[in-house]
Amino acid sequence: MSNHNQIKKNVAGIIIAKSDYEAIKKTVATNIKAGKKLLISPLASHTIVKALFDKKLRSILNHYDALYPDSQYVRWALGFLYGSWLKDRVYGPELMLRVCGLAQDNKYKIILYGNTLSTLERLKNNVLKKFPDLKINAVIPSVFRDLTLEEKESLIKEIEKSKTNILIIGMSSPLEQILGYKLLHENPCLKKPIVILPVGAAFDFIAGVRLQAPKWIGDMGFEWLFRLLSEPKRLWKRYLVYGPLFIILVIFQKIRMLVGYQKRYIH
Repeated sequence: MSNHNQIKKNVAGIIIAKSDYEAIKKTVATNIKAGKKLLISPLASHTIVKALFDKKLRSILNHYDALYPDSQYVRWALGFLYGSWLKDRVYGPELMLRVCGLAQDNKYKIILYGNTLSTLERLKNNVLKKFPDLKINAVIPSVFRDLTLEEKESLIKEIEKSKTNILIIGMSSPLEQILGYKLLHENPCLKKPIVILPVGAAFDFIAGVRLQAPKWIGDMGFEWLFRLLSEPKRLWKRYLVYGPLFIILVIFQKIRMLVGYQKRYIH
């Protein structure tokens, strides 16, 4: 397991790493070269809120080698709580493309897991247009539920047989983070060194099957509104319930931190 030495901070009970794309690429390359397993993921605010009410999910997330601020709100929370202002968030689709570029440059082999076969084929074609020499060993569709023991064993066998360096998972969060954890830490599990990277809706966006918010909307922190208007039935709870809850949790955390800070000087 990697000694991931980036600065990490507690945001509403989940440990988030202060990092950027180049540092993450370096971490991936270092672990592959050293023959170590690595479990990393960008993380959005709604998954952090879900973890507050789910002790097992919280434990799974905090067993990751590193979680990165996928949304502007997680990035802003780091700055608000600790003064750790990052220049940019670590956006799942962007991270996936940069890791694919790294894989092409270093001749790493990758597998794309998740979504439907038709989306995966479109994704593969679009990725290979950008990175024609990238070695994609396999595209494997999701079953959109927890894997049975037989399905998990079959997936592990396929990954290990292909001698893949990086497994990129594209499912909804937190299902993808749970799967990544189970593949590395719950028997039966992957024995050979591998980097596992869940990337959320990146597969849909890069495949072109869902509309992606323009960069300027994401930079302003309004990607949630763009996505909500695109898919109101599926995403209303994520953005209208979990979104405000996350902001409340971060404000309460800041108040507790300030009170704790003051207490040290009272006594």
